[in-house]
Amino acid sequence: MKVISSKFNSRYRHWKDLLESRGLKQSDDFLIIGRKLVPEFLERHPEAISEVLLYDPEQRDELPLASAAQIYLVDKALFKQIDVFGTHHPIVVAKQNPMEKWESKSPASGLEVFSALGDPANLGALLRCCEAFAVKKLILLEESTHPFHPKCVRASAGSCYRVPIEWGPSIHQDLGTFHALDQSGESLSGFSWPENGRLLFGEEGKGLPDNKRNQSLLRIPMQDSLESLNAVSAASIALFHYRLQYPL
Repeated sequence: MKVISSKFNSRYRHWKDLLESRGLKQSDDFLIIGRKLVPEFLERHPEAISEVLLYDPEQRDELPLASAAQIYLVDKALFKQIDVFGTHHPIVVAKQNPMEKWESKSPASGLEVFSALGDPANLGALLRCCEAFAVKKLILLEESTHPFHPKCVRASAGSCYRVPIEWGPSIHQDLGTFHALDQSGESLSGFSWPENGRLLFGEEGKGLPDNKRNQSLLRIPMQDSLESLNAVSAASIALFHYRLQYPL
């Protein structure tokens, strides 16, 4: 067990960097923070764990630790700076799944999803939906937040580690043929999904760019008193509708 007591320690500074998308893009690591999520991840993916952070030596006995994981005893005040959700529970550092660059010329296989969601909690919830409805892959556009942001990891309940993810271009670039949700589109209730296709979820609050309105637009029927649903509610409805036609 190694002791970390200085905010200038290189490992501590590395962990702090993992709290933001910029630091995550420059590293292969990510943080798992949560009283329920940490034990679940340790049991399901022990091979991915590289470090365990404690502020009390007795916490070591609370977890099913992987033998190869390096354990750090972190000064309590420093630990609080990393424990952004205030869990007072051990934090683990794991290796990100490799994320390849999306091949734009490859045909869709099953249902694939484009996402430009910038809010980590929204992306995490979308990842959870993607796992629930067996989306083949999630293609993150340049406008998207990082899928291993702590808030995204937490909201996804670990789905970020199990859904295949690739990096795509900007939402303003050529994405080929896809479907997208928009209240000017065809009603989803009567729509027949192709078995292989792509569905785009754009940036929160901005809607679709003008150069994407020539695609297949789908509308979720709702009362006129509502202009729209939030991104994740809309996503779950659309993905469920696809699975009604292509059951698991």
